[in-house]
Parts: sequence; structure tokens; C-alpha cells
Amino acid sequence: MTTDRHPTREELIDFQHRALEPGADAAILAHIEGCAPCAAIHDEEARLTDLVRAHARSERFELPLGFAAATLAIARERERPHYIERFLAWWRPAIAVPAAVFVVLAAFLAPVVLPRLYHPTSQINALHDLRDHAALMATVPFEDSSQAPIVLANDSGNAAP
Repeated sequence: MTTDRHPTREELIDFQHRALEPGADAAILAHIEGCAPCAAIHDEEARLTDLVRAHARSERFELPLGFAAATLAIARERERPHYIERFLAWWRPAIAVPAAVFVVLAAFLAPVVLPRLYHPTSQINALHDLRDHAALMATVPFEDSSQAPIVLANDSGNAAP
């Protein structure tokens, strides 16, 4: 860096914090050693930085009132299960107990109740069988002159009164 151009205050701060490239850092160091006004600005920024750091170390920071309680409330809310899980946990005894009672009652009552509920779809109607038998007996089987019965009881279209 030439003595024609002085470094800016930002460049001097960056030099102090070692945030410059090695070439620019060496040029500013050489300039500060030869330029009293820039050295004074550098020393002023160094003192200001030291004052801010000392104040930050000496200052005791307090958390705002209610900060800890709010943090714990947020943590508890995040730990809390989903609303569906909470609903199912609340209803679990109300559903499980009646379901268990139903299963036990069904196991004991099924052998008694189920046979009474069962109605077979095909039942034997003895009256129809007797009418068919009587109609068939009116003819003599294997006789040449025998005729087939005119009305059978199962023939719904020609049923006799």
C-alpha cells in the first residue's frame, strides 16, 4: 500500500481482527508503521474494541421474566403426543372393557342362542308328500291301461282343492 492512499477505517478494523488477505495485511502494517494518523485511528479502534469486550465480560445478563416457564411450556407441548393419540388413550378403557364383556358373553351364549336362530331353508312338508303319494297310488304301475295321475300336489298350476 502506498502512502498516497490511506486505509479506510473499515480496512483498519479488518486488519485488527485479522480478516484481510496476507498481502493486504502486510501492506496495512507497513503503512501504519510509517503513518502516525493511521496508527492513531488503529489504536483508537483497538481501545474501543477492548472497552466493548471488557464491558461484555463484566455485564451480567438476566433472562427476561417468564422466559424459563415459556421454554418449559414449549418443551412440554412438543413432548405431548398427537391429539389423535391423546383421544385414543382417553377412550381406550371405555372401549376395551365393553369389548371384553361382549366377547365373554358371546362365548358363553353362542352355543345356546345360535341353534335357535338357525332356520334351515329347506324343510320337509309332509302334506305335499302325502298328496303326491296318494295320486301315484291311484294308478297301478306297470299296467297297460294305467294313466299318469292328472294332478300332483307339487304341481302348483293344476293343484286340486
